Amino acid sequence: MRKAQIVVGLLVMVLLTLGACESAPTPAPTPAPVPAPAPSPSPAPAPIIVPAPAPAPAPAPEPALPEFAVISLDVIPPEVTAGETVSITAVVENIGGSEGTYAVILTVDGVTVEAKEVAITPGSSKVVAFSLVKEAPGTYEIGVGELSSTLVVKEKPVPAVEEIELKYDDGTLDGRQAFGGWGYLVRFLPPSTPFTITKVKIFGSLYGSGYENQTFDVQIWDENLKEIYSTSYPHTEFSLRPWVEIDIPDVAISGDFYICVNTYSPREGGISIGYDSSVTNEHSEVTQNWEIADWFLQIPKEKVNWMIRVVGTPAEEGTPVTPSASKTMEGSAEFQETVSSLDNPEKLSQWMVDNIEYESSYERWKETGVNYISPPEEIFDTKVGCCAEFAVFACYVLKYHGYDTKILRIAVESDPSKNHAVCVYQSSDTLHTINVGRIEGPFQTYEDIAFDHHQDWSEYDVHHSWENYQQLRQPDEAVYRE
Repeated sequence: MRKAQIVVGLLVMVLLTLGACESAPTPAPTPAPVPAPAPSPSPAPAPIIVPAPAPAPAPAPEPALPEFAVISLDVIPPEVTAGETVSITAVVENIGGSEGTYAVILTVDGVTVEAKEVAITPGSSKVVAFSLVKEAPGTYEIGVGELSSTLVVKEKPVPAVEEIELKYDDGTLDGRQAFGGWGYLVRFLPPSTPFTITKVKIFGSLYGSGYENQTFDVQIWDENLKEIYSTSYPHTEFSLRPWVEIDIPDVAISGDFYICVNTYSPREGGISIGYDSSVTNEHSEVTQNWEIADWFLQIPKEKVNWMIRVVGTPAEEGTPVTPSASKTMEGSAEFQETVSSLDNPEKLSQWMVDNIEYESSYERWKETGVNYISPPEEIFDTKVGCCAEFAVFACYVLKYHGYDTKILRIAVESDPSKNHAVCVYQSSDTLHTINVGRIEGPFQTYEDIAFDHHQDWSEYDVHHSWENYQQLRQPDEAVYRE
């Protein structure tokens, strides 16, 4: 097989040699250059089509906003009395395109007084209501939103208070008395304070002659026997009728008070004042030189009730008790300032405990033999007092501030050293005491207070002021235990 391969190889070489010998002697002519064919035109390029961009989506419409309008405003009623309630209603409509919340603001004279929020759907409306109370009279502009209205507030009418007549006679004339240099005095206890005096009525008659040019005086004294009002009228007032009415220009009283009448009637002629004996006298006195005098008439004092009356208006129920503007206070400036500042029982009690030293009146009486009770100004100056002086001072201060107060003296016959005195004041429907400066109570009656002090009390008496307690020795009320 190797031999066959060698033979084949030799044959290939021979053939290649023969081919080379045949072409070498005659070179082939150089062919004329053949012009290159004109290039055929190229086909136009296909256009490139770019798709147009898709239009941008339209922006979403703005959401419709709520819009509100106050379409009506009512003030009902448009005219009221001070203190009455007014109803204010406003209708608010949503004229926008969506639901929203609106702050409904109520103004009075441009000042916001109340606001309310309401949610309202589009196209609907709601009623918003307010209540308003005005205490001051006047004309007010009421506003809600862009709308406004007027409210007229009138003063409260003064309630008609029925006048009452204070009297201690029954209208029966049992006798008459006339005296020139002396006066007729009646103490009155008003049912409530302040009490406003509008008239004084006097039953009297003329006698003799020569009175045509004479005058008589009418005075009002406070509970401390101090003059607070005075007027004069001619004797001839009694020529037409027995009951003479004296007009008083609304004198306000904050406690007990006195009416004093001085006729200055000489023996020849003047005015005699009537008296009633059917009721035991507890209020009538005689005066001399405008002071209470010893009883000098032959007829017993208990049978003489001067026919002198007072007409006036009591405080309305619930009216706070206030001191009379005409009431005066004596004593040093420091005394007056202190009394003015102690305007309730608690303040007074604390001040007395801190400032007044207790001293036994029984021991004082055993040493001196004198049973003297100092007036409020003196107690303030010395800062020392027995139980009665504590009571006197407390009553004076609280009465000045309009409290209904009494001095209650309690006697223990079996042991006089236990005799005692306290200040009693009323609070609501019960009684309280200021006992040597300390508040005690409540109590229902004076007997309860006496028993609380000593089980063996024998009597008690009640006085309305230091003057009555110390000078007159005539209690408003006296009770003896059986």
